[in-house]
Amino acid sequence: MQVYGRGQKKFLEIGVADYGDGLAATLARNPKNRRMASDLEAIHYATRLGTSAYDDPTRGTGLYHLLELAFKHGGSVQIRSGQAKIRYRADQQKVHRFVVPHVRGVQIALTLRARTRA
Repeated sequence: MQVYGRGQKKFLEIGVADYGDGLAATLARNPKNRRMASDLEAIHYATRLGTSAYDDPTRGTGLYHLLELAFKHGGSVQIRSGQAKIRYRADQQKVHRFVVPHVRGVQIALTLRARTRA
C-alpha cells in the first residue's frame, strides 16, 4: 500500500500478488468454467460474479466486488496474469487490454483517489 501525490492529485494504490499458476490455469480446474482462449479472456471472465476454481456457490465474489468498489469510488483496478493485463478505469468508463510478457501468478493493483475535504 502506498499513497502518491499531493493535494487534489493524491491517490492510494494497494497491490496484491501471488506466484501461483495464473487465472487461466486456476479457473480451468473447475469443469463448469469453459476453456479460456487467452489470458485476456481469463482475466475478463474472472471478474464475473461466481467465477471460481471451485464448484461452490459461495466462492468467486472477490474480483467482482473489487471492481464494484473501485468504480463506486472513482478508482481503477489493474489485473495481470500470464501474458495479459487489463485495466478497468471508472473515470473513463473504459477497459484497457494489453498483451504483455508472461509473468507467473496474478498481480492486482487497486487505485483510489483521495477524498476532498468539504
